[in-house]
Amino acid sequence: MKSNKIYIVIFLVVFVWASGSDLLISLFDKHAPLLLLNVIRGLNNCLLFGITALVLYRHIRRQDNQLKTSEVQYRNLFETNPNPMWIFHSETYAFIAVNDAAVAKYGYSREEFLHLTIWDIRPAEDNELLKETLKLRSPKTRDAGIWRHIKKSGEIFPVAIVSHDVLFDQQPCKMVMVTDMTGTIRNEEKLRDAYEKEKALYDELSTNYNRLEKVEHEGRQMAQVMDKINNLVLITGADDQITWCNQAFSQFTGFAPEEAIGKTPGELLSGQETDAEIVIRLRQAIRDRQFFEEEIISYKKNGEAYWTQLSISPIFDETGAFRFFVSVESVITERKEKEQKIGAQHAILQEIAWTNSHELRRPVSNLLGLISILKDATSEKEQQECLELLANCASELDQIVRETNQKAERLELKAS
Repeated sequence: MKSNKIYIVIFLVVFVWASGSDLLISLFDKHAPLLLLNVIRGLNNCLLFGITALVLYRHIRRQDNQLKTSEVQYRNLFETNPNPMWIFHSETYAFIAVNDAAVAKYGYSREEFLHLTIWDIRPAEDNELLKETLKLRSPKTRDAGIWRHIKKSGEIFPVAIVSHDVLFDQQPCKMVMVTDMTGTIRNEEKLRDAYEKEKALYDELSTNYNRLEKVEHEGRQMAQVMDKINNLVLITGADDQITWCNQAFSQFTGFAPEEAIGKTPGELLSGQETDAEIVIRLRQAIRDRQFFEEEIISYKKNGEAYWTQLSISPIFDETGAFRFFVSVESVITERKEKEQKIGAQHAILQEIAWTNSHELRRPVSNLLGLISILKDATSEKEQQECLELLANCASELDQIVRETNQKAERLELKAS
């Protein structure tokens, strides 16, 4: 635009000069010889032509210098560009020019590059796609997307290609700029992997949160249920310390929750009559995370002993990891007392049965024998001896019956 304006100004100046100068020469001297006027006009035309030619020459020279400077600058931009660049023929696809970055990236020398085509730097399996792409009518400047290129070493790496149609040495060519996408794609893969891991972690966290919320809800419901049952319930951790107890436990034993939590059941409930062997087996079951059930004597806070049916169950999560123990105690003191009474009654009955089968049989046998002798006695003396013996046997039998009655009375007292 600027050069066009200069040409217009020069043309106007020349036109005004040519038109005005001829008129001035004609008016200069009307009586001057025609030859002199023609000479003056010739000199004027020469001067006008020379000045015009000089001005045009200087302008053209300046434009040429600017063009050469521009070419050098663009050449330097091409050669010193940090991204690989090249120019290839649009019909033969041969490389015509490559910059230093392309030589350094691909490992070919400049001479080797100029003996190759764009097909030689791509995997063979990409040739069909390249053919189809080259057939497409594309804009002058085109973003060709991501492709795979091969270095001289055989290494394949991803690149982004931008091409531009150019006229180079009066030949139809394309200038290409290549960006190595290895780092970008690797970062994208890392970001994608990080995203997938984060998503998986979020999904797992969400699942665990929902599961935990469900377990917590179920736990609250279970705690409400266990808090209302009559059995004594304790929850202990891996260290056998109490973490929770229900109301029935606190009400029966007298230990408030704040007194029980943090202690072991053995510290609270064991006493003088607690069976040491049972305690040893209990501790072994806790160490082995096994179910344990036994009848044992425990003690309230006030020192009162009571019998309990103890059941301890280990609780595991879905992965099989141990979580806690649930201890359920059923107070069986009344049942044990009844069993003791029944045992005592049974001993008395056994003693009565033994008496009936042994002690009672002996005097009865003697009575029967003496009666038989008395029937055969002929003298008064023999009869008197038999009667005395019968009296002794009767007294012994009466004593045995009395003792049996006393045992029966003791049995009735124990039963009551």
